[in-house]
Amino acid sequence: MMEVFEYYARCNIEINKKMIEIIIKSDKKPYDIQINGYFKTIGEILDHIFVGDIIWLNVFKQVRDSDIFVNSIFKKDMKWRERQFNRIDVFKEKRNELDELIIKYIREIKVEDLEKEIVRYTKTGLKLVKPFWKS
Repeated sequence: MMEVFEYYARCNIEINKKMIEIIIKSDKKPYDIQINGYFKTIGEILDHIFVGDIIWLNVFKQVRDSDIFVNSIFKKDMKWRERQFNRIDVFKEKRNELDELIIKYIREIKVEDLEKEIVRYTKTGLKLVKPFWKS
């Protein structure tokens, strides 16, 4: 069962690498060029994905703490819709670092952790409780 989680984490790494390669080849300044959509730039989308991964990892800490959380990536108070990066090369470096931390964390998860509960709250205060494996 645990192999599936590592497999998806590895797929995530490959998808991120390919996505970043495409962006770098097509445009060196994804944080500056406006696009038409909910997110105003490709950089905003990249920031959103990055912040989402940080937030979810912090949520998962309820189930199993790890020394990955001492990494400086987790020290900054990241919020949705705030610019995190200004340059794709800096984003790429931090994304690669975060992806390696995700793999390390996945390898620390135990089968018995999968049924442990994760508690989250929506913006409106609604309490959501799910088993870790469904989160």
